[in-house]
Amino acid sequence: MACRFEFNCVEQRLARLYQRYGRFIGHHPLPFLLVPIFVAMGLAAGMVFFKENTDVEYLFTPDDSQAMKDRTRSEELFPLNDDDEFQSLRQHRLGRYGRLILTSRDGGNVLRESVLREILEINSYVLKLNTTDDGERYQFEELCGKWDGTCNQNIILSLYGNDAAMEGSINITYPVHDWTPFVQVFIGTALGGVDFYDDGETVKSAKAMQLSYLLKYDSDDDERRSKAWELEFLDRIAEYESENVNIAYFTSQTQEIELADSSLGVIPLFSITFTVLITFSILCCVMADWVRSKPLLGQLGVLSAGLAVISALGVGSYIGLPFINVVASMPFLVLGIGVDDMFIMIAAWRQTSPTQSVPERMGHAYKEAAMSITITSITDLLAFFIGAITYFPSVRIFCIYTGIAVLFDYAYQITFFGACMTLFGRREEANRHCMTCMKVLPKKEAPSTGYKIFCAGGSSEKTPPNDEDNEHFVTRILYKHYGPFIVKMPVKILTVVTFFIYLGVAIWGCTQLQEGIRLKNLANDDSYAVTFYNLEDEYFKVYGPVVAIVIDEEVDYSDTKIQEAIENVTRELEESDYFHNNSDVTQSWLRDFLDYLKILGLTYDSNASFVEYLRERFLMQAHPYKIDINFNEDNTSILSSRFYVFSKDTNTANRERAMMVDARRIVEKSDIKMFAYHPAFIFYEQYLAVLPNTIQNIGIAAAAMFVVSLILIPHPVCSIYVTFAIATISTGVVGFMTLWDVRLDSISMINIIICIGFSVDFSAHITYAFVIAPFNKRNERAIEALHILGWPIIEGALSTILGVAALAGSESYIFRTFFKTMFLVILIGAVHGLLFLPVFLTLIGPCQPTRGSSPEDALTHRLEVKPSNSYENPNTTMDDEIEEIKKAAGPSYASGMGSTTGVIDETTAVDKGKQSLSVDASSSSVMPDKSDPLRLPGTPSPSESEKTALQNEANDGTTSKESNTEIRGYRSEGVDHPSHNMDAKTNTVGDQVEMVQINKNADSDRHDDASVQIRDRENADSNNSNTDMANQSDVTKPTEKGENQISNKLNTPGVSDSQRKLEHAPDVNVMPSADQAKKQTENATINALTSKYQSESEAENAAVLI
Repeated sequence: MACRFEFNCVEQRLARLYQRYGRFIGHHPLPFLLVPIFVAMGLAAGMVFFKENTDVEYLFTPDDSQAMKDRTRSEELFPLNDDDEFQSLRQHRLGRYGRLILTSRDGGNVLRESVLREILEINSYVLKLNTTDDGERYQFEELCGKWDGTCNQNIILSLYGNDAAMEGSINITYPVHDWTPFVQVFIGTALGGVDFYDDGETVKSAKAMQLSYLLKYDSDDDERRSKAWELEFLDRIAEYESENVNIAYFTSQTQEIELADSSLGVIPLFSITFTVLITFSILCCVMADWVRSKPLLGQLGVLSAGLAVISALGVGSYIGLPFINVVASMPFLVLGIGVDDMFIMIAAWRQTSPTQSVPERMGHAYKEAAMSITITSITDLLAFFIGAITYFPSVRIFCIYTGIAVLFDYAYQITFFGACMTLFGRREEANRHCMTCMKVLPKKEAPSTGYKIFCAGGSSEKTPPNDEDNEHFVTRILYKHYGPFIVKMPVKILTVVTFFIYLGVAIWGCTQLQEGIRLKNLANDDSYAVTFYNLEDEYFKVYGPVVAIVIDEEVDYSDTKIQEAIENVTRELEESDYFHNNSDVTQSWLRDFLDYLKILGLTYDSNASFVEYLRERFLMQAHPYKIDINFNEDNTSILSSRFYVFSKDTNTANRERAMMVDARRIVEKSDIKMFAYHPAFIFYEQYLAVLPNTIQNIGIAAAAMFVVSLILIPHPVCSIYVTFAIATISTGVVGFMTLWDVRLDSISMINIIICIGFSVDFSAHITYAFVIAPFNKRNERAIEALHILGWPIIEGALSTILGVAALAGSESYIFRTFFKTMFLVILIGAVHGLLFLPVFLTLIGPCQPTRGSSPEDALTHRLEVKPSNSYENPNTTMDDEIEEIKKAAGPSYASGMGSTTGVIDETTAVDKGKQSLSVDASSSSVMPDKSDPLRLPGTPSPSESEKTALQNEANDGTTSKESNTEIRGYRSEGVDHPSHNMDAKTNTVGDQVEMVQINKNADSDRHDDASVQIRDRENADSNNSNTDMANQSDVTKPTEKGENQISNKLNTPGVSDSQRKLEHAPDVNVMPSADQAKKQTENATINALTSKYQSESEAENAAVLI
């Protein structure tokens, strides 16, 4: 078939390709069963290269961020020397450390002598901890970061001289304490919950004390030994018991350890999910018929998804992709997707006729299901691979792993699971019990009630199959009750109101969005780390990160304009809402040096004298400021310098982000080149990147989905609704997850990426089913769409929710967030597919169906959906069916389509199947071409030679390939199932009415078999055949097979005399009387039913005129 300018070219050809592929699997299932198993086993061997990455900074911070660039520059300007010039506030990285937050068990003052004594004992215990490296033992003193040869001290304990008896004899001022008349120390991060005396500075009591043990990490040896000491610290402190003090502890490795533990903790949940999905799959595959039930096939569907998970992990290990804790949630998602695909495959199998052979049923099932899962797999893959371009390595790694798993799931579904379907189809074909594989009797032939309940099923020669046995009861509920209910006008109004309320709440939720993941959320709920983080937020966030302002250019600091510009920046920072406005807290060497010169009465007249006073007097002693100034090689000018401001109240992610943004805004306004930096900015960068990155991914994905749906789903309206659904579903997920206490971070970003793919799944198919439904009224088409796809949507939603449901009980924020966002994605998507979209389509959907606009489309639809078994019911006669089809033609059958004759119109309505129509341009009425009723309007009449050729073909009992595809103006095209691409159209004045042929691509051997059958029947009844040809010489038949099949069918037992008379009624070129018109009408109706009586091999070539 030449591809016309339509939207179905790609989809149509792929559907036919899958149909052939399904037949091939139906004939040869064994290779498709075994090869995927061996492939999965081979890929699983890649697990020997398995490696895990738990680096929090790498995983949860954006690549190449501004903070990373600033850190690199800061390290270049001020290299770290942790052997002799180590200051905790002046680190470029968070470094290696152990930290304790100590509180009194009675919630009282930690500076009491009894409590202080125990704190000193704990400190002494920690200092004695040691670790072994290369046979040598190292205590804290050998591993600590030093200033001027001394370990960094815990300042509060040093103030008391490590003697609890000194309590009450020392007045401590907060947050700055005068260590000496010339040296002040900051203690804002050492004491928390401080209560003051009346002067507002002297500490009266404190509820918490923080002790820090800072370690060296500058060299590889120091790094290795410090990490070993941290592990010893964790083990020993966890065992330590104190009578009066609560101990919360933390190290630089805690986050990595907790990430690894959270991954291990999800393993038991995976086994629960596997069990639940298998149970759910079995239940969904069980029917009242013990032959058509396939519970074991449901288990194999879950196994197929499991093979995809194993293969993905193996491939990732082969290519060196690290495993991260977020990837531990991938199997839950892929199992849900795989089971969803399995349900689609099984649903497509149920739509086939049990009278067909297994290969034919597989071909039809693949034509429907393989196209469906191809579309959903492509959209899911696009979503994940678009997610792989994100700035966050954790999201990128997860998307790559999951994308690989989805690809393997798709491959195994159309190979391994297809082979399993074939084997179970053969069991069904042999009428064997689904559990015992023993042959059983149909229910109507059951010898007893017990046998009927537990054993009976299937069909036999005495009991032909009934199509309704294949239809799930939920499908009937959707079609008969739910669909008609939601298309009622009051329900439509309520649905529209509900939609806008939903959208309004979702948009409001988006405005409350908090961005970025808090570090404490990386640990399990019952972790010691969570206790530490909570105490830190409660007592030690009044003074937040100490931000370095780095001046990154050589300037003349002796110039008063330069001094004023730097001071202006310092003051503006102090006056900001995010920093302490306290000159005693701010650490500015320039401000303190100028005060120093004023106190001593010293003046300078040049940059050289300024630098000389600075170096030889102010910095002469071991002053911390000496590591804040970078001189040139001859020490005559300052190349760069830095000063520090203290942030405040950074106990929420929004304030952390706002503080960093405000600091950068202020310093960037200055004419002097400078930047703001703190090691925590590395993590704060996620707050800035996550929202733009999410919007970028949604935008790219929406555009990609629009293009994919435009190519693979043959109607442009579908693409518009897909884009609309992506927007509204994504908005709903983001808004409602905020109201559910879920932040927009790298974890929820993963699920929003998933949401994009799932939005297509829920919207594309329901929209497409609507636009191709063969009804004029929107309400009827919405009901039909729900009838076809409502239950698969419900099954898919339930399977995916069950796949992630076990994560709801996880103790990890990461996995709970995964469950919450996935639940919202599925719930909101399913509501869109089952309620919002059908209702909106009835209000603003396309006005006409894609496949015609006349009332006879219902007749065409009836003739094409299941042609092979509709008449196998012994309770249905041909007369009954003729009457049903007359009724299906609607009022046009009785009233006559506006024709002037009033007699011919009856033929017009029913003759949709086999009689051509001509158009009277003046009256716009549809009239048969009396000279040749089966000839297409606008096509030339057949020549005598053509008639002779057709006569010879009829006598030979064969049909040439050319006449089979195009006879006297009939243009033959492939016709797909109504749920995909039944593309025939009734055109306007002057257009042709198309003749489409059901699946002209049947195998050649099937044509030969059919021809032999027809020849045998013709030889048995040649006289009747010749008489029929003579009586109907002016009526060209689409295929000789069809007419002979009808004749043979009418000669079978059970066919009434009136039906036989209809077949042999004389034909006329004109219709002078109503009786003759009536007879021709009935003849044409019987011809229209040809496809329903044909054997499976002949049905491939039966022509249906639409």
